[in-house]
Formats: sequence, structure tokens, C-alpha cells
Amino acid sequence: MSIIQRFKNGLYTASKSFNLVMNNKKLLLYLGVPILAGSLIEILAYNTSMGRLSLGMSFSPKETIVRLLKGTATQNWFLFISILGIYFLYLAIVTFQSIALTHHTTILSKGANIGLFKNIKACTPKLKKSLVWSTFVLIPIITFYMLKTYMYTLDKGILQSSYLFIIFFLFVSWSLITSYVIQVTTIEEVSILQAIKISFYAIKKTLFEYLGNMFWLCLIAFLSIIPFIILEQYIKTVYYLPAILLLSCFISTTYTISKTLLYQHFKKQEIKNK
Repeated sequence: MSIIQRFKNGLYTASKSFNLVMNNKKLLLYLGVPILAGSLIEILAYNTSMGRLSLGMSFSPKETIVRLLKGTATQNWFLFISILGIYFLYLAIVTFQSIALTHHTTILSKGANIGLFKNIKACTPKLKKSLVWSTFVLIPIITFYMLKTYMYTLDKGILQSSYLFIIFFLFVSWSLITSYVIQVTTIEEVSILQAIKISFYAIKKTLFEYLGNMFWLCLIAFLSIIPFIILEQYIKTVYYLPAILLLSCFISTTYTISKTLLYQHFKKQEIKNK
């Protein structure tokens, strides 16, 4: 199969994922779990004088990592450990939510159906792996940002640029290698280390399908956000933030679903080739 055809297959998978979400809108409720968890963490952060973590809205680790580094710089180890523990808990919740969404997608793709609570109950044996994978995710994030912060202390020049390029390359490589870890962990009965190995093999086999899928998702996200960018220029208001949050939930849900469909396609191809 040609590279162009494989890229088109990725586009088709993304389109199929959008249709699956539109026909099963209850799947969007899974993203409500990390949003609620993030909001509760915000409240906890205020009550313990940790400051704002911004987990509920941004879904980004960057601000939390910066606060972790600041806590280390001031030798405030209680603050450091507290934020680290809270962020680890948040990661575990997000990971389990992704496992539940992947499991639900797998059932729907087979033509069957299942309720939300029944599906979550079926995924509870995966809680332990959620905690293990959260550790695997947290360590590289902290390491990469600590290295990046250190690089900014160096004199600007070729040395700093080289280090930043290496860090970026490692981060992108790690993200690609672990692309299907959630899907493998959900569908297969394997350890996290085995899941990483299978994910690495799967992404090598489906790289162009994955790139086509990502291209379509990013294009839809970009086109969807343009009206809000224009609106921001003329109307200074926050009333459209719920719409942006809903859009973020929709794209995030579709992304997880599309990776599940891509991994299922990979498995079918492996069986066919045997």
C-alpha cells in the first residue's frame, strides 16, 4: 500500500471517529470526569495555599511543572511533594478516563452497546495500570521540563539551541512511541513495559495512518477555533469559554477514539499477514 493511500486511511479514520462521537454523544461525558477532577483540584489548591494549578481548564502540565521547579528552588519540599501528589492523582484520573473511553469505543466498533456506569465498572481492574502508567508519564514530563529550564540558564547560542532540539526530539519520540499505550493496556492483558513495546511496533506500522489522522483532527480544531479568535478581536467577553471547553472535549474524545480505531486496524492487519 502506498504512503498516500495510508495517509488517506488516516483521514478516513478521523472522519469515522467524528461520526462515532456524533452518533454516540454520551461518549463526551467521559471528558467530564477530568474536568470535574481538575475543578476540585483547583479548590484544593486554593484551600492549601498552593496557588492556582490551572488543571481543570488547560489540561496542560506546563504550569504545574513550573510550580514544581519553583517549589524545589525555594527548598519548599512540602509544596513540591504536595503538588506532585495532586498532579499524579490527576494524571491517574485522566488515564483511567482514557481507558474507559477506549473500552467503550471497542465495544461500539463491534456493533454492541454498553452503559456508561457498566463500562466504567468493567474497567476497574485496570486501575492499577492507570497508576503505573501515570508514573511513566510524570517522570519524563518533569525530566524534560527540568532540562529545558536548565538550558535557559546557559548562554544563548549553538549549545542552547542544540540542547533544546535534543529535548524536543526526545519528547516527540517518546510521545510517538507511547501513542497506543492506553489502547494496548485496555485491549490486551499485558504489563506497561510490554504495552510500550507493542505501541512502538504499532506506530511503526501505522505511522502514515497516524499522521493522516492527526492532520485531519488538527485541521478541524484549527477551523473550529477561528470564529472564537475573530470574536476575541471585537468582543472582549468570557461567555464563549464554555463553547471552547465543549469543543476541546469533542476533539479530545475524537482523538482517543481515532487511536482506538487505528490500533484495531493494526491488529486486523497483523492477523491478516500471519
